[in-house]
Amino acid sequence: MKQFKFWSVVAAILVVAPVLCSAQPVIEFDKRSHDFGEKYPHQALVHQFTFKNVGNESLHIDRVTTNCGCTAAVLSATSVAAGATGIISVTMTTSYATGVMLKNATVLSNDPKNPRVKLEVKAKIKKMWVFSPRPSYTFQDVPFGTEKSLTLKLQNLEEEPFKILSTRVRKPEFKVDYGEGGADGIPITVTVKPQNKKGFVVDTLEIKTDNKKNPLVSVSITAKVVGHVRFSRERLWFGAVKSGETITRTLTVSLADELKDQQLDITEIEGDKDIISGTIKEKMPDGAWELEFVLKAPEKPGFRTGVMKIHTNLKSEPIAELPYSAIVRNTNSRENPLGLDDLKK
Repeated sequence: MKQFKFWSVVAAILVVAPVLCSAQPVIEFDKRSHDFGEKYPHQALVHQFTFKNVGNESLHIDRVTTNCGCTAAVLSATSVAAGATGIISVTMTTSYATGVMLKNATVLSNDPKNPRVKLEVKAKIKKMWVFSPRPSYTFQDVPFGTEKSLTLKLQNLEEEPFKILSTRVRKPEFKVDYGEGGADGIPITVTVKPQNKKGFVVDTLEIKTDNKKNPLVSVSITAKVVGHVRFSRERLWFGAVKSGETITRTLTVSLADELKDQQLDITEIEGDKDIISGTIKEKMPDGAWELEFVLKAPEKPGFRTGVMKIHTNLKSEPIAELPYSAIVRNTNSRENPLGLDDLKK
């Protein structure tokens, strides 16, 4: 009798075990990619991916991730019963850049065989707008306290008439104006008036039109702001220097063309580290100054960089900054001549 009960339990386990082992969720999509075809920039494109739980246990969606901010995904339900269906709605906002745009979303679930499923959406971005004679607004060498303007014409490649409703820039250095349109487009003028800070100022001009297909047009603006003091080299580069070695570099300093009627005086050269010094050599016949800089490489190897401050008599730029750099080599070690281990520390 005991033997009969034992084999009855074994038989029951053998019957139930396969069922228990096969109890699991299975996620299955009707398709994993979608092509929107040809679309215009700045459009929000939406596609719904349908999936079904073809397993025999509840499917749990942990989350859905996207690979960029221009793509978003919305899940209809986080738990899907066996045999039930769900929807993942993926939205892709097309960029201004033309060409093929490809983005994806990743579905993470408790499906043991497919815990990560990648969904793909793509579109070919059509070009409707063009600027001429240049594709963007680029200003080279704009000095402090001055203004520069550049006019480009906005054209509709599908030759549809349009009006500009508004324009927008974010940086206070830029101002925008536009005129009446013609057969070759509408002229749009960007004016830059930089503040007293050297470097690049970058912005995006957004133009809203009455075109229903693609009402928003974007174009980049870049301005390189320079001071009134001009150096014959934008950076003092001493190259690779041996530890303890002394290197000398000379350059000239002059005024920008818009200040040619003024006199430039150099009153002091200030270094930010004791490894470098500067000397005022002489004033040249054209009003420029010749300066000499001496770098004494320290014993410790590595990359050295800093800024020299040139004091002037100009109210608009009393201190002109000149960056410098050098690589100090370790002459006592062939295995680590540049002291890379020191740089890592």
